Amino acid sequence: MENNLILLGIIFAATLVLFISNRVRLDLVAIMACLALAWLGLIRPLKAISGFASKVNALLMDPGGYTTRDYLRAGGVMTVLFISIATIFIYLFV
Repeated sequence: MENNLILLGIIFAATLVLFISNRVRLDLVAIMACLALAWLGLIRPLKAISGFASKVNALLMDPGGYTTRDYLRAGGVMTVLFISIATIFIYLFV
């Protein structure tokens, strides 16, 4: 169980760094993260690709002219708070 959390943390950190640096296309980073999670057995393969079926994901980023910084400004603090609380609850109750 602890190994899974460590692997998840590594993948999350690498994905976050790649998103923030904006040097690799964002869609490739998302696909690589999902494939890594599925390959390591942390999520089921069908769950890995289910998020790409949403039309909203395809419509917001490029046509809206949004950048990664826009998303970080809008939801960065809430995301960190949510991940912190979720990690604590997962560690305590799972």
